[in-house]
Amino acid sequence: MANIKRSLNSEIKKLALDNNKMALISGPRQVGKTFEAEQIAKECFSNHDYLNWDDAEFRKVWQQTPTKIIKKKCTIFDEIHKARNWKTTLKAIYDHSKKESAILVTGSTRIETFRRGGDSMMGRYFHFRLHPLTLGELISKEIISPDLFLKQISSLNKNSKKSHIDKFNRLIKFGGFPEPYINQDARFLKLWQKGRLEKLVRVDLRDISRIIELGQMEVFCSLLPEKISSVLSIKSLSEDMEVSYNTIKNWLNYLAALYYLYEIKPFSLKIPRSIKKEGKTYLWDYSVIKDKGARLENVVANHLLKAVNYWTDIGYGEFSLNFFRDKQKREVDFVIIKDGTPWAMFEVKSSNDNFAPNLDYFKSKWNTTKLSVVLTNEENTYRDLGDNRYIISMTNIFSILP
Repeated sequence: MANIKRSLNSEIKKLALDNNKMALISGPRQVGKTFEAEQIAKECFSNHDYLNWDDAEFRKVWQQTPTKIIKKKCTIFDEIHKARNWKTTLKAIYDHSKKESAILVTGSTRIETFRRGGDSMMGRYFHFRLHPLTLGELISKEIISPDLFLKQISSLNKNSKKSHIDKFNRLIKFGGFPEPYINQDARFLKLWQKGRLEKLVRVDLRDISRIIELGQMEVFCSLLPEKISSVLSIKSLSEDMEVSYNTIKNWLNYLAALYYLYEIKPFSLKIPRSIKKEGKTYLWDYSVIKDKGARLENVVANHLLKAVNYWTDIGYGEFSLNFFRDKQKREVDFVIIKDGTPWAMFEVKSSNDNFAPNLDYFKSKWNTTKLSVVLTNEENTYRDLGDNRYIISMTNIFSILP
């Protein structure tokens, strides 16, 4: 991690800390949240404290005299969402000492879980989701705006830089989590994958759920890499695992809350209908996926999801990642929704021969769409077909995506 400065670094300082807000940094286990927080603290403040909920002495002070915790210019709280009524206590700490110390909070549970029971910290924090590494971040530490992204597509070169190709192939092979990406060792990756899953199921899951049969959850997680890129059937999974439909649904919700997986829903203007429909499931750590085609689609999903999350978190609008599918089974793999309407569409194809007709069909239906792209893993591909329609190699377009 020593040589990798994350792109959110300057945005967290500028948007949250410089405006006297707490910064909540959430994301998958081992994605680098603690490193990110400590890097910001060291760069911006003369001294800082790192306080972890697993430390017994810290827990004692938190429970007895929380307003006496703050002692330095910056305080990092790690995994405090495990504490009962943690938001109320943190609010009191912030209100008591907000002029004396910057506060960063890190955790491996999604903010949706944090918000249960209301949000007593409203107006006191900004939330940032730290993602695994992607090609754009490995090339540049600047998070370009959505408008600049659209503008730069028209000036991309056909020929991919060799260094970009090497980085992207490394991401496909080892995933975007910093440790295995930097280590570049297949045996290390296997051990890292095993340890991460054990900690997620036997530590993190235990902390947020009442699931007793954790061994069953490990078996369930081992099935999911085979389900990537297609619509996930909860009914089929319930039959495979010999448990109820609702049990599978709860398991998926827990794994999403713990950043093991995420779901992309079909887009519909009728939001309740969209929420009810089963979506496509992808993994934060796609390195466990054996099928090359499914892994590559998951790589694409991770790059696009990171862009929409970052653009939302740093104030460029409300973005989400969905897919299109109609009753005639016409489908587009990925669509970025901006402020409630389709903004950009992406179709993943193995070759660069032809444009995807479904992109044109859905563009005619949703005229708010500003970009239609066929993404191919064939290098040195850049074809401008006019009317903001392109066939582009993944390496080229992901080099400019946040």
